[in-house]
Amino acid sequence: MLTGPAFGVAAKERQIPGNSVDNIKPSIDSLSTAQVNISHNHMLVHDGSRYFAADYVTGLASSAIYSYALITGANAAHIVWQLSPSAECIFSVYEGAVVTDSSNAYRITLQNRNRNAVGLSGYTCLSTLWGNVSIVSSGTLLEIDDIESSALGVPYPISTLNYDDNEWILLPNTTYLFELAMKASGEHFSIAFDMYNA
Repeated sequence: MLTGPAFGVAAKERQIPGNSVDNIKPSIDSLSTAQVNISHNHMLVHDGSRYFAADYVTGLASSAIYSYALITGANAAHIVWQLSPSAECIFSVYEGAVVTDSSNAYRITLQNRNRNAVGLSGYTCLSTLWGNVSIVSSGTLLEIDDIESSALGVPYPISTLNYDDNEWILLPNTTYLFELAMKASGEHFSIAFDMYNA
């Protein structure tokens, strides 16, 4: 660790070798002159390599199935997600799905979490809620959760969003289905994805 006043300006100007962003330099605390570190995932936000997508849907029909197709790009995708339903439901995740979509299919924008960056994720996220997307086959079931109501009568959200250690690493050039089957009508849900390139 760099400590002591001898490093001063020289330490602040030294570049970190091997970093994908050439102009990143270490930060030095002004009081202790110790080097300040951030987590790897925080660095990905600074690097413009982390993306976020979310959707909110109301007026759901009982027993209806709502799906999101996430199509990865050339690089493996690291992902966490969160689902918050207002009623009991079954949530499933599939790998290797086959979907067809038209050019006007509903696409959910994957936002770069560094709003000063111009990088694109290389992922595509489609929703089956408003048509123009057909599921030919679901693929291999990876996860299924029967989300029941809590003691307060509201289902607990299912989430890995706050725990990057629980992330999934998805295959490149593969379609994943995130599928929600509601058990009641007139309800709503929100879903969020947080991901970065390998």
